[in-house]
Amino acid sequence: DQIIRMSRDESPEVRHVAVQSLGHIGAGVGPRSAGPPTPRMRGNIVEALVAALEESLQSIRTKSVRSLEMMGASKAVTPLEWLEQRGTEEDKREARRVLEKLRVDRAALTGGD
Repeated sequence: DQIIRMSRDESPEVRHVAVQSLGHIGAGVGPRSAGPPTPRMRGNIVEALVAALEESLQSIRTKSVRSLEMMGASKAVTPLEWLEQRGTEEDKREARRVLEKLRVDRAALTGGD
């Protein structure tokens, strides 16, 4: 919860590191990882990362997209589609890449349906 709060800190550097950390925590990876988060915590992390897609700083938006990718956060498809349509060129490129990956992953899980 503290890192989620830090993702809204007034310092851009703190927000950037927090968004990156949330991706690692949400994916259950990292040097001190306790494994995958609970479903509730994962939902809170995805919510914080989706909020970070509206950041004014490109680097934080990009880090958020990559963190959602790391988590395989299919619940973020709609916000990523919005970013792909309305974001900067970098936003569009990153969102498109991650959306393609999420769709491939989802198709693999559902047997191509």
